Amino acid sequence: MPRMELIELDESKAYMLPYAPAIKVHPGSEYVFISGAIQPGDDAALPDGIVEQVRFVMSRHTQVLQANGLTWDDVVHVYEFLTDMRDTVDVHITMAEFTGDSGWKPANTLIGVNALSRPGARFELDVIAVRTTA
Repeated sequence: MPRMELIELDESKAYMLPYAPAIKVHPGSEYVFISGAIQPGDDAALPDGIVEQVRFVMSRHTQVLQANGLTWDDVVHVYEFLTDMRDTVDVHITMAEFTGDSGWKPANTLIGVNALSRPGARFELDVIAVRTTA
């Protein structure tokens, strides 16, 4: 039995979404919650463009996943925060550079916000991953 499975209610529309409608996590797993990657007071230069900001955030999350023995294939849910919802397509195309190789798609919540924790930030991501312990 796989440790996680994608739950797709309408297989004919699965190709239309860059995320899974639902993910089922089987017993014998532990959750890893990863906070946003853009921190107030961080000395790292924050790029201006949305594509570069997404790569910045995704790279930081990749490092945290790897440090915990995980990959994007272990991610079951992401919370996306955007200051401009018109950036959605560019964001999802760029996220796929990091998550698209295996075809695994986590569940996703996309939230439009007025501002993020750091001036100039346009995108942020919280991540929930699962590690099998059994």
